[in-house]
Amino acid sequence: SIIWIDPDNFPLLVPYWEKTFHIDLHRPQIGVVNVSDADSVWMDIKDPEDLPSPDELEQWIEDVLSGKVNTE
Repeated sequence: SIIWIDPDNFPLLVPYWEKTFHIDLHRPQIGVVNVSDADSVWMDIKDPEDLPSPDELEQWIEDVLSGKVNTE
């Protein structure tokens, strides 16, 4: 299952998500969270002005799903 969450709709949860997942939600973030244990992996987006292309995003998702990128 895929869930898209816009943190702007949940402002009270932003500090919790940032602390739990070690991310800055004031910058673009794309990640996968294992709902069983809250392990997560986040795409490395170095420059918020240079977002990944659809092909790069698709490849990253395929790598996560195939186990090349581990959520643990």
